[in-house]
Amino acid sequence: MQEGPSATSPDLAGSRRRKRLRRVAACLAIALLWPLLADLLIATAGLDKTLRPWLWLWGYVLLTLPWLFRGRRIDDVPPRVDEESSAASERLHEAESMLQESESRYALAMRGTNEGLWDWNPVTHSLFLSSRLLSLLGEERDHLRTTSDEWLRLIHVADRPRFQSMLIAHLKGETPHFECEYRVFDQHGEFRWVLARGLALRNPEGKAYRMVGSIGDITERKRAEVRLKNELQFTRSLIDSLPVALVVLDRNGQLSMWNRHFSHIVGLADEALDGRALRSLVANGDRAHLEHALDTALASGEAHARVHLGMRDGNDVPFDLLTRSVELDGELRVLGIASDISERLATEASMRDLNRELENRVAERTAQLSSALKELEAFSYSVSHDLRAPLRAIDGYSVILASEYDAAFDDEARQLFQRMRAAVQRMGVLIDDLLNLARVSRHELGRQPLDLSALAGEIAGALTEAEPARAVSWDIEPGMLTDADPSLMRIALENLLGNAWKFTARRSAARIRFGRTANAAGEEVFCVEDNGAGFDMRYVGKLFGAFQRLHHERDFQGTGIGLATVARIVQRHGGRIWAEGEADAGARFSFTLNDAATIENSSFVVANGP
Repeated sequence: MQEGPSATSPDLAGSRRRKRLRRVAACLAIALLWPLLADLLIATAGLDKTLRPWLWLWGYVLLTLPWLFRGRRIDDVPPRVDEESSAASERLHEAESMLQESESRYALAMRGTNEGLWDWNPVTHSLFLSSRLLSLLGEERDHLRTTSDEWLRLIHVADRPRFQSMLIAHLKGETPHFECEYRVFDQHGEFRWVLARGLALRNPEGKAYRMVGSIGDITERKRAEVRLKNELQFTRSLIDSLPVALVVLDRNGQLSMWNRHFSHIVGLADEALDGRALRSLVANGDRAHLEHALDTALASGEAHARVHLGMRDGNDVPFDLLTRSVELDGELRVLGIASDISERLATEASMRDLNRELENRVAERTAQLSSALKELEAFSYSVSHDLRAPLRAIDGYSVILASEYDAAFDDEARQLFQRMRAAVQRMGVLIDDLLNLARVSRHELGRQPLDLSALAGEIAGALTEAEPARAVSWDIEPGMLTDADPSLMRIALENLLGNAWKFTARRSAARIRFGRTANAAGEEVFCVEDNGAGFDMRYVGKLFGAFQRLHHERDFQGTGIGLATVARIVQRHGGRIWAEGEADAGARFSFTLNDAATIENSSFVVANGP
């Protein structure tokens, strides 16, 4: 039975061979990785690049010397040393596991930042792309080794010159790092915006031999920037299209923002307006008003002022300025909206001139009306005295002649004498009607609550009492209350109801109705209708004119003044009157009475309906 080293088992021999292989692999790995680690150490520590060869050589020797020293025969290693080697191997395996876990954490962190890794060799143009970066392009791979020329083909043709220019500038050492935003096409043929960052590793001569970095997808951010830019452009266009001047001032009253209309008004370029105090553009006499408006807006939120701004043609134009406090970028500012009121002021001045002219015309017309009323009163006096006196004399002499010389007259003379007396009496009635029309025009209107139903009943009773033999059916709606002048309304209803009584004289079953209704506008309409002689609607326009008659005097007596008097009364009450009728089928007279103040100068309406 062998003891010591010769007593090792086949498993132990296999373990020693595996350990020797791991030592050789470690030395090879150090030989491959140490140059890269040395360059990174020089770059990060800021060491002199001339130390690069010595650092490569002695660093490699120092790192591999322990492995070479332990490279004696495995068979001569005591079992205790071999056990220590096994423990070291376990620690190495644990370290490798921790390294893999660290790499996994780094990969997760890069995935959380939505970025992928790339590694590029500027000498060979080989390019390594990580799985995360490939997923941004729509590819599902662990990684991809390609070339920078292939990557360049994926970049949008409009972005290639800028990408290459910035990359070359960094490779030449003109920039501390590489950072570029550009578009690349994914597997679906759609472009995506990416942000590429990178850093070049350089040899002692300063030439880049390697470049590593990351790429992140910024498509949504770019789309948001485009939307924001479009919204800002729309807002700016909207502000510039306003027909008023708009400015934003800081607390000192200096301009920080304005629209195109304002710059056009004052005739200054944007460079001249930036930071300029608004008070310098306002007329001297209005600066105190401006300062007060700004202070009030900052203190209470809103203020108004009227100021004159200096125009580009040198004239001062009045503006109505509305100031309001607003918060922009965390600072309290004042928003000002100025409206040109020069046309409004000119219109107001013109209106004042027109009002003065209208007042003068009204005064002139009033004076003319007063003069006309005086003439009318003089005419009325003349009619009452100068015309009535001869008529009374003629009528008196005719009575004397009839009583004293009747025996001397033959039948023809008596007939002529009676016609003369009838004409004189008719002339008296006509004079009375003219005087009534004149009194209606100059009568001072006095409105008061009036029961038209009761008034119409009194008039109907008087007509019936005067001719009790007539059979007339009266229909007067009760409770017709209104505001009107009692004396004038009595004259109007006496004429309307009297005409209805007169023109139904040939009806054996005469009917007269006085009532009210409402039209489409909600007005109260009073109506007098009968089943009498009626009239031809072709001549309705003549009904309300003075001395206008639609029937012969031998059929129905009258002077033609009654309806003209009614129309004037309705007119003075601010109402309207119209008539409807049919020959030998009756007539209907409708009128309104305005409840508002008396409208002396309103006109009446004559028509075949309301």
